[in-house]
Amino acid sequence: MTTMKNNKAVELIICVPAKKRIIFVFGSESWNDSIAFRTAERLKEEFGEKAEFVFADDLSAKEFGEKEFQGIDAASGIRKVELIESIDALGESRGMSVHGFDLAFQLKLLKKTGRISGIKVIAIPLGYGIEKAVAETREKLRAILL
Repeated sequence: MTTMKNNKAVELIICVPAKKRIIFVFGSESWNDSIAFRTAERLKEEFGEKAEFVFADDLSAKEFGEKEFQGIDAASGIRKVELIESIDALGESRGMSVHGFDLAFQLKLLKKTGRISGIKVIAIPLGYGIEKAVAETREKLRAILL
């Protein structure tokens, strides 16, 4: 933006803070299904400038800041932290289940109604060690937030 000061053109640089990405975090209070919550708690300060972690169990009433859904959840049937970018891959026949059937169903419904255009879900294996979960999730978050 250019403005005039003392009859001279002065270039103004306006810094607008970057919009934080919303990362939905799913799970429950049970120790077995709390890995996503515990991992996000450990990472929220590190990624606080770029991401807002929203702890949720239902998406029906949520507003999405972007058309692409991003989330973290516990999953069965996987051996390491995975980045899932296809709704069809959620709950597929190889036995992977992201927070049960509910999340996959809700995401498919949101896509069909046009509320989201795509997904990026970081899936953490149920029963995974917290240190490994934090380290591997950190790398996946960096990829999402670039």
